[in-house]
Amino acid sequence: MLSTHIRLVTRVAVPVLISLGLLLAAPLAQASDASLKRAVKPYVQRLTADISYLSNFSVPSKGGTATVLRRLSKVRKDLGGATRAVKDNQGSTSSGRKGRTLALSALAHATTATGDAVSCASAVRAGHRSVAKSDQRREQNEINKAISQFETAGRLLHLF
Repeated sequence: MLSTHIRLVTRVAVPVLISLGLLLAAPLAQASDASLKRAVKPYVQRLTADISYLSNFSVPSKGGTATVLRRLSKVRKDLGGATRAVKDNQGSTSSGRKGRTLALSALAHATTATGDAVSCASAVRAGHRSVAKSDQRREQNEINKAISQFETAGRLLHLF
């Protein structure tokens, strides 16, 4: 009776343990610095142009707000895609995890800066130039925070 019980337990336990082992190994296979780097790489060139645009952003003229808002919409889409790419991948090393954390923080600051730039352009469109100037100052403050974090994250992830 005891040997039958042992055989039954081993017959059930071995496949369950193997299944658990495979389930635990699957997320680990996805967490690598290389996969994070591969996911972020398509966005590096676009983000460089977007961050450059935001760092040189100034209060637009009333006639130029439509063009500015269209460009900021594209910047927002690029930032959203890059944020999803970084969130969906994890680093496997300490520098990879730290780079990912800094990249997420930098993307959050850049997204906030984009929102401030949109507010600035909208204020100009509404005829509130003084509000637009304060929005532009907030945008510059946010993008400056993002730039230093992007630089550090890029070095840690070996993107440049």
